[in-house]
Amino acid sequence: MSALSVYKYAVKFAWNDMTSRKVRAGLTILGIAVGIAALVALMSITLGMRTQIENMLSETLGLAVTLSGKTGVEVPVGLIPAIMKIHGVVNAYPVIEQTALVGSALQPAILEGIELKNLKDAFPNMELKEGRLFYEDEEGVLITPNLADRLGVDIGDTIEISPRSTGATSKRFRVVGIIDIGLSFGEMGFIVMPLSQAQELYNRPGYASSIVIKVASRDLIHPLAEALKKMFPEARIIEPEQIARQINRIMDVVNATLLSIGSISLIVAALSVMNTIAMVVRERVREIGILKAIGAQRLHILAIFLSEAFLLSFIGGLVGIAIGLAGAHIVTSGLIKFMGMQLTPVIDPVVLLEGLIIASAVGVVAGFQPAWKGANIRPIEALRYE
Repeated sequence: MSALSVYKYAVKFAWNDMTSRKVRAGLTILGIAVGIAALVALMSITLGMRTQIENMLSETLGLAVTLSGKTGVEVPVGLIPAIMKIHGVVNAYPVIEQTALVGSALQPAILEGIELKNLKDAFPNMELKEGRLFYEDEEGVLITPNLADRLGVDIGDTIEISPRSTGATSKRFRVVGIIDIGLSFGEMGFIVMPLSQAQELYNRPGYASSIVIKVASRDLIHPLAEALKKMFPEARIIEPEQIARQINRIMDVVNATLLSIGSISLIVAALSVMNTIAMVVRERVREIGILKAIGAQRLHILAIFLSEAFLLSFIGGLVGIAIGLAGAHIVTSGLIKFMGMQLTPVIDPVVLLEGLIIASAVGVVAGFQPAWKGANIRPIEALRYE
């Protein structure tokens, strides 16, 4: 018997067994599908998170290097004229970016102090929802919609902001605008105010937490960083690539953790396939004896049962991919609705192919032991089996 004929017979035998025992086959397929669905959904969501973070970095940093102090608001604004003389620098502006507590309930928020002329550069996707932008030296702030909802404030209301630093006191500011800055911080809100007001709030006139330095092209980023390190050895110089690498390391850990959790369901699915093939072997002992009596070899019997394990796993993988894609969109919709996180899952064909391969491999490996046991049954013992 040729190898092709053996394969055709093995697939036909496996398919007939699956269709004759639909409930058992369905439950086994469902077990595989759940495991693959979990993996596909988690991988699609984490890919979406990674893509969103990369886009955020590209939009907010772009061709920029950040010079900052070790802690707090300690970078002198007077450094900017010297920085502007460095070759390739097209713009440099100070910002104060700190965490603060807002309102009587002391809600945490991210505070950004920046000059009005640099507001669009810092937040290229910013959209004014209500009100207006602040004026320079005005005791007015812009806040994000989620923070406005949490505080229950509207345009014209005042809010109290308490800095998280020593030597600084709280101060009241009037809300002049509500903005969407194009970045999601979940429940944590965002406050934007004039740089001079932020310096006064933190009791650090003439200082910033960092200086954002824009260059003409990406090739100039690293030479600029090296020049800044020589000029200001005590400062922290942050390049976009450094942040991207750190984010990727974090995402790799998150991805590995989520996949480890998802793989637990695959272990359960593997046990289900193993149990199914073991039951098939027990039910087909006499058929094994007959096949061996008419000349079937051990590998032929092994191919029959592994074919059924493969078919169960392959179909389970296809169903799992469909469920996983739907589940990823449902989960991200929930995150948007309940947590305010803007996240779109990324459907990568490689991920789908990997899911199908993993499903098939898990099924075949799990079914090998009972299939091998069935292939080694002696014909005489098989024919006597009741």
